Amino acid sequence: MPGYLVHLACCNPVILRHFVPIRIGIEAPDLLRAYNSRFGIEGAEEKWNQIRTHVPDIPNFECMKPLLLQEGGTHFGKSSDPDIKRFWNSLSKSDKETYFWRGYLWHLLTDAVFYQRLNFRTLMSVKVNLSSDDRDASIRREREELHRDWDRTNELIMQLYNVYATPEICDLDIVKFDTSEPKYVSEFILITTIEELRGINPLISEKSLERIVHTLLND
Repeated sequence: MPGYLVHLACCNPVILRHFVPIRIGIEAPDLLRAYNSRFGIEGAEEKWNQIRTHVPDIPNFECMKPLLLQEGGTHFGKSSDPDIKRFWNSLSKSDKETYFWRGYLWHLLTDAVFYQRLNFRTLMSVKVNLSSDDRDASIRREREELHRDWDRTNELIMQLYNVYATPEICDLDIVKFDTSEPKYVSEFILITTIEELRGINPLISEKSLERIVHTLLND
């Protein structure tokens, strides 16, 4: 999900402000993918190491590199359907307690919850089937519209939650704004989901966190 700002808005604001490694963890799945896409593995390593000069309490690139190369990439599957269980089980018990990996979990959870609640697949399927274009062209167009919806919601998220592009995101010049009406993202679901997720403490005990994740994904 390409909504950098919505990912930040979905984290408890006090924790986001005081624990920088959790913010980097939240950004990491999309940042690493963007780095690799634009600059290749070596360029991604250079960019990641630049972050580590300011935020040393995050994993080194050798820990992150396998995520770029594995099946499913940094999202452990499609960003619309990340395999959160596989991600969580891949961590050691000590890793599960760190700020960075809690942030990483929060990113994947945000993706999964939004895609479930916004019901993109059904809505997109209807529009594709009603289109006069050939199916492949219609799917591509609707996917582009879906991605643009996050550009269409960025200003609202900034106004409501006082979140802005961080230095890492600004460096990529990836946050865009679009004043047209969203076509797939319901404002009601957007706001209620952000409110619910930012009201949860992602640093609670491992067992409590696992119960909350399970509930959110099976609600």
